[in-house]
Amino acid sequence: MRRVRAAAVIASIALGLVMGAGSPAQAAVAPSGGVSVNYQFGMYYSQWACQYFGNSLVQGGAFHSYSCVYQYYQPDNAYYWFLYVY
Repeated sequence: MRRVRAAAVIASIALGLVMGAGSPAQAAVAPSGGVSVNYQFGMYYSQWACQYFGNSLVQGGAFHSYSCVYQYYQPDNAYYWFLYVY
């Protein structure tokens, strides 16, 4: 059971990476004057999924922080949870 769970997590993270690979990077100026780059990592149907992937990426050391934003997605004419990582 543990192997199945681990395989599912790895597959989900890989899918998230593939979904986020085509997203353009956006730069923002940090309050300290430095440049902070955030990436749209992926989009999800539920807030739980967005937070799950955000937490796993931060805990794994790939990024410093994340945010989940509920946004309208024009091509699908629907709202999704967008994961941005910093």
